[in-house]
Amino acid sequence: MRWIENANKKTVHFDGAIVLKPLQSTFVILGYGAILVNLLFFIIYLLMLLLRQKQPIPKWQIWTNFLFFVIQFVYFFFYN
Repeated sequence: MRWIENANKKTVHFDGAIVLKPLQSTFVILGYGAILVNLLFFIIYLLMLLLRQKQPIPKWQIWTNFLFFVIQFVYFFFYN
């Protein structure tokens, strides 16, 4: 959607909004919601570590979520 908006800005045929405004709003909510879901995942994981419970979560999933969390955090809070 950003590509479409930027292309319209270059051709000067830009009214400031994409026609699919509800769809765009849904994507924005899902994007910010993903940060909260990842943060909740890490809080639960840290609680499991502190309580020394058996961890049913594979190590690759923990590292993948950490990587995505860092990317999302940097993108949403430093590039926007």
